[in-house]
Amino acid sequence: MNTTLSMYTVDESPFVYCTSLHTVDISSIDEIILTNNPLFHGCTSMQNFVLRCDVPTTAQFNVIGNTKWIHIMPNINGKIYVPDEYLNNYKTAEYWINIAEHIFPLSEYVEIQD
Repeated sequence: MNTTLSMYTVDESPFVYCTSLHTVDISSIDEIILTNNPLFHGCTSMQNFVLRCDVPTTAQFNVIGNTKWIHIMPNINGKIYVPDEYLNNYKTAEYWINIAEHIFPLSEYVEIQD
């Protein structure tokens, strides 16, 4: 799925139990708001969240204070890929800093073939 969004609010898990979903690729988004539900709840095959945004997306994680990886996806080995030139910006941005070990440069992204 490749899409352009300005704001995305997750009140319910939009991809709940999409067990064959492995990658979401977003070309542009200004803000992500997560509430009490993980973004990819029950998506056991989810591995890659690709954000092609020029600057760190404003993230509001309204879930018990601190962002934890489980609020993004259930796969502990999953990764977020961002443009190489903005890697450090993402890793040090508010909220994203809490999951920095899961953020990688887009140049390392290898598309999964179905």
